[in-house]
Amino acid sequence: MMRFLLLLVSCCLIFININTDAFAKNTAVKKDTRQKKSAVKTSKNTKKSIRGIENSRKIFYKNKTNQDTDKENVYTVKKGDTIHRIAKRFNLKEDELKELNDLTGNSLKIGQRLIISKAIDEPKKLNDIESIKANYDRKTTPIITSAKIEEVKKFSTSDDLSKMSIKERLILFAKKMLHLPYKFGGNGSFGLDCSAYVQKVYSIAGIELPRSAREQFKIGDTVDKEELAIGDLVFFRTYASFPSHVGIYLGNNLFIHASTRSRKVTIDSLEEPYYVKRFIGAKRLIPEEEVKAIELPKKEN
Repeated sequence: MMRFLLLLVSCCLIFININTDAFAKNTAVKKDTRQKKSAVKTSKNTKKSIRGIENSRKIFYKNKTNQDTDKENVYTVKKGDTIHRIAKRFNLKEDELKELNDLTGNSLKIGQRLIISKAIDEPKKLNDIESIKANYDRKTTPIITSAKIEEVKKFSTSDDLSKMSIKERLILFAKKMLHLPYKFGGNGSFGLDCSAYVQKVYSIAGIELPRSAREQFKIGDTVDKEELAIGDLVFFRTYASFPSHVGIYLGNNLFIHASTRSRKVTIDSLEEPYYVKRFIGAKRLIPEEEVKAIELPKKEN
């Protein structure tokens, strides 16, 4: 009887040990499975976060590209496009389109991006520019160019200008035409190009100039960039190999001009990379000893 009991107890202990080992193994397997599931979930979350970051970057750069496109009005060249066709489509002159994109020839590539019109931000942190523009309302209704020019001409006969030097009058007349619309080849009515604007300003001040920037570059005394004075003409080589753009120097490295890029008469800095790269020289048309000898235009009866 005693042997039977001992045998029974031994069997029970063996059974208990087997179940204990099985339970431990089962627990270990479940724990390992949970760890693997957790690792997979963490990996998925990490990948999701990475995808989120990548999507955010794509959205950012897409928006940035759209903003740049809005600012520059870019056209992408397609099969069959030519300079002539694109210029005609966007109501531009061929030379004007070339100037906007620094093109020297007529060859284009499919996929090439061309600037059709560019709204340039005004130079920042230049208090002198802001003070010059302070008295001019940018949001006023566009003025017919010829009417504004006539208004400035009448203003030029005012007795209040009698004590002003020729240079002071030049700059005053030039600034009176701020924001007039630019038109390639324009000489009045609805717009002016750069050389026509300079010619009009000087003419109102009593000095006659040739019509084109190329011809204007041939007259006057050559001036070094470091010796520039108010009223000097500054020239640039843009879409052509010859002088193709001109403005009037205001001092402090600023000049006023009818800008192809801004599509209006505006003020820019000679220190801007675009103009630094294209500057080719300056001319002084009024020697210092002759400044006082030039008389104001006579008032019409």
